[in-house]
Amino acid sequence: MLPNRQTHVLIVVDGLKLGGLARVMIDLSASLAARGVHVGIIVLAPRIDYDMAASDWIRVYPEVEPTFGPLRVRYRQRLSAFIKESIAAYEAQCGPADLIIAAGEITMRCAARVAHPNILLSSHSSQLQSPKYANWYGQLKYQVKTLRRGWRVRQLFSGKNVHVVSDGLAHELVTVLHARPKSVTTIYNPFEFERIRELGGQSTPESAMQTREFIIGIGEFNYRKSFERLIRAFSQCQFKGDLVLVGQGSDEKKLRQLAMDSGLEERVKFFPFHANHYALLRKAKLLVSTSRSEGFGNVLVEALILGVPALSVDCPHGPKDILLPICSDALIPPDRLELLPERIDCFIARPYTIEPQHLQRFTRDFVLDQYLSLIGNL
Repeated sequence: MLPNRQTHVLIVVDGLKLGGLARVMIDLSASLAARGVHVGIIVLAPRIDYDMAASDWIRVYPEVEPTFGPLRVRYRQRLSAFIKESIAAYEAQCGPADLIIAAGEITMRCAARVAHPNILLSSHSSQLQSPKYANWYGQLKYQVKTLRRGWRVRQLFSGKNVHVVSDGLAHELVTVLHARPKSVTTIYNPFEFERIRELGGQSTPESAMQTREFIIGIGEFNYRKSFERLIRAFSQCQFKGDLVLVGQGSDEKKLRQLAMDSGLEERVKFFPFHANHYALLRKAKLLVSTSRSEGFGNVLVEALILGVPALSVDCPHGPKDILLPICSDALIPPDRLELLPERIDCFIARPYTIEPQHLQRFTRDFVLDQYLSLIGNL
């Protein structure tokens, strides 16, 4: 950090509609501002679902990304020009940007074209995720995808400073896709423990509605989150309580049908995303994640902060970073999903201990210190 003047950090992000990346970036901006850092935000989509009060300066690109593929090339060229112009405007009005965090897939591609010594390309998701099919065809397509993405990623990250939110993502980037960045830094997402616990202690309509014991899954209802795995495992558990699924998405109808076909329509409860899912999460006996891939896995940390044990499929790339130092049995190998029902019953009967030192690496101050240590070292 620079002792003789206020530190300036710019955050460039794909968008600020409801979602994991947007929530992380808003929390990060608020946390930096609380440290006395001057924070600017450049948003590359016009929809904003979060309060921007913590930011000192903001610019929003007014165009919506076109759906017609060929138009996207020119659109992203305009985004790159917008980022460059916005950085210049910020520095003219506020002072030199000591750190520019460019977060999100579109943002990284566009910001990589901008010449500035303090840009940090911030990757929060897997470039490969997981094969869509378990058979030979799925594996073949995955290999082709690895080759294609590898070329693109090497072009994007070569010689750049890169941040990832888990060691698993760093491994994928460097070892699997053979990218050669100038630097790769793993910094976990920051969590406001007091706020999460305060919200967890509140009563909401959703938490009040759930009177029976339950386990919980939280996330988008889509292929990657794979909640059908959780419903199938739940159907084989000895646990007599409910399964609560918080989220929404394209697979909701399919998940409801699976619950009905399994004779569980009275015990599998669906709640949409809402303002305070922590109140429900705090009441759960166990959080279970059955994703096929993750960039990090915020909800696993949120559960641990609230004192709720978390169980996860050991998918690429974040759950191992979070859970392995706490309880290795809380990770289920992806090829051993038959262990899920037994492990669910085990952790409900005998939950593992969550010590404060297990969570220190996710605290806001610890994470902010890591970000601010990058200033002057990129």
